[in-house]
Amino acid sequence: MIDNIDDQFSPLTGEELSRTPDRTKHDAKQRADDGAVIVMPIPDDAPKPPATFGTLGAPHAFWSYLDHDGMLIGYVVRWDTPTADDPAKKTFRPLTLWRTRGGKLEWRWMSWPDPRPLYGLHRLVERPDASVLVVEGEKAADAAAKLFPDHVCITSPGGSNAAGKADWAPLAGRAVTIWPDHDDAGATYADDVARLAGAAGAAHVATVTVPAGWPDKWDLADDLPEGATLDDLKRMVTEAKPAMMPEPPLPLRRPLSNPEPFPVDALGALKAAAEAIHAKTQAPMAICGQSVLAVASLATQAHADVVLPTGSSKPLSCFFLTIADSGERKTSCDDLALKPVRDFVDGLRLQYQSELVEHQRSFGLWQARYDEILKLKGKKDPAAAEADLLALGNPPPPPLLPFLLPGEPTIEGVIKLLRYGLGFGGLSSSEGGAFIGGFGMSADNKLKTAAHLSSIWDGTPIDRVRGGDEVVVLYGRRLSLHLMMQPIVAERLLGDAELIGQGLLSRILVAAPPPAAGTRRWRESPLSADLALKIYGDRITSLLNRSPLHAEGRPAELLPKPLPLSLGARSLWVGYHDTIEAQCGPKGALAPINGLANKLPEHAARLAAVLEMTNNPDAAEIDAATMADAITLATFYQGEALRLFGAGQTNPDLVLAEKVLGFVREQAGPVSLRSIYQRGPNGARDKATATRIMGILAGHNWLEKIEEGAEIDGHKVRDAWRLRC
Repeated sequence: MIDNIDDQFSPLTGEELSRTPDRTKHDAKQRADDGAVIVMPIPDDAPKPPATFGTLGAPHAFWSYLDHDGMLIGYVVRWDTPTADDPAKKTFRPLTLWRTRGGKLEWRWMSWPDPRPLYGLHRLVERPDASVLVVEGEKAADAAAKLFPDHVCITSPGGSNAAGKADWAPLAGRAVTIWPDHDDAGATYADDVARLAGAAGAAHVATVTVPAGWPDKWDLADDLPEGATLDDLKRMVTEAKPAMMPEPPLPLRRPLSNPEPFPVDALGALKAAAEAIHAKTQAPMAICGQSVLAVASLATQAHADVVLPTGSSKPLSCFFLTIADSGERKTSCDDLALKPVRDFVDGLRLQYQSELVEHQRSFGLWQARYDEILKLKGKKDPAAAEADLLALGNPPPPPLLPFLLPGEPTIEGVIKLLRYGLGFGGLSSSEGGAFIGGFGMSADNKLKTAAHLSSIWDGTPIDRVRGGDEVVVLYGRRLSLHLMMQPIVAERLLGDAELIGQGLLSRILVAAPPPAAGTRRWRESPLSADLALKIYGDRITSLLNRSPLHAEGRPAELLPKPLPLSLGARSLWVGYHDTIEAQCGPKGALAPINGLANKLPEHAARLAAVLEMTNNPDAAEIDAATMADAITLATFYQGEALRLFGAGQTNPDLVLAEKVLGFVREQAGPVSLRSIYQRGPNGARDKATATRIMGILAGHNWLEKIEEGAEIDGHKVRDAWRLRC
């Protein structure tokens, strides 16, 4: 769009000209290096654009760029700068408006941030059904609009080498024809636009073939070649050859199937609490269900062991893993579910303080009497001293530390909790990445941590030998676990071959619900949710306040009561066991999760016992209805494991390729191999790996190698790639 230069561009005084930023860099960011921010559209109070630029003087032409709504967002300005070698030479500069940190509006000879707007964008919006003609240059676009009024004629800013920096998304679903300038640069531009339009989703892309005998560099703004007519131009558009469309990118990994809905109806007495947390947070129901199940396991595990039909007793301790992106309100769910536990611990701390004072007093008396016996009789009458010490007895034990939730997610913190605390607790973290990436799961400690956690889940004594010849053997300890983590962290865990072989993962019940972000319209939380959470809180608090059975003189060594299955529950469990077993062969449906599948009947029994004890802490057996609910839950976890197994076992190169692709997308323009192994993601920081990963991305049609190389950061590089879409 050409306007009157004299009307639009105001002459500047010498002082104003000296203050006009002399910025000739064509590439720009949303925020300039000095903190200035581009302003679009141009406001009414904007200063007039500068009338001259450096030694180029006053421009000979300019084109106004408009946004979707037809609002001005900047200019492309042209000067005729003929030389002896090139009488037709022209110089172009973009001109945009920026707001400085101080709030001043000023024009700068800088381009728009990438992706740059198309020239003629507003006409694409105004005529959504019209065919599109893409040419090279604003002058040619204006001329084409007069020659082909039935088309929307557009171009991209920056010339023939900058097509990749423009935003071609508005061409989605459109029929696009490209008219190249009659030279090599024009052919390259046409190829680039065809590729980019196809990647943007254009319905049809074709390229005009310009006759070989036409003048070099000819475009639609030039006079028609001798003998050519307007009808010839129209025929050339009609006969334009379909462009060779690139194949769409192939997914690097097979997308996960959708999970089954979390079976909230199978939660028994915990159902109302899960629904209340869902009502308050609008988090996925699976997160809410996992949270209340983990807390129920924590609260019941000190009071009962489930007796399997095999005759063996197993703890009610359950391990859960919830996988969800940041923003899915994992922490909010955990906070609501754990509130009664944290309130109980706060009460324990107050009680501990008073018990500690009493312990210090009684221990002091014991110590004084002990010292007295040794002093008065130890040397004169050892036999009498020994008798008195025997009568004195052991020192009074210290009060149990008020711990239920370890402050640090390491095996050291867990063992400290179980050794000096109440004998049971829960490892709970809404930031499970801190556990996976922490010291306890480092290369040197991973198998040790996994072995300890597996033993605790099994209910076997915890034995640990430390420096200084200290041997620790802990009996009757219980631990529940609930880790929440983002998918990228979970992939590391689920795909860890050592942990799979060790067996820890078969002891974990995993849920990875689809995200709820974007669907959570504001709504008031119903009063019924508060009531349900109060009932839930009272139920959990009552369980925690019950004094568990323990070994004589060893209050942290638990002796949970045996909780067998009723006849009806036993029948259901046996049927479930046999159903699972039939699918565990080498070619069975559960072969991919064979480790977990072999433990699914035990998982079901543990879940049934947790549900039974939550509903009735005095229960003498597990009834059939509760076992049916537990089998429903176990079946859900079975489906989740099958669904997630492939993601966890993905080729590490494909996982790394996804990270490298994200890095490439963050760059402006082409990337070099050197930039990948110098500044790219960890794992691709050597030339051999970077070369292999770029080959994978090219093979999946995400990138294409620039055969002629490219100029990047002021240097010509041979190994360079660009995004195909």
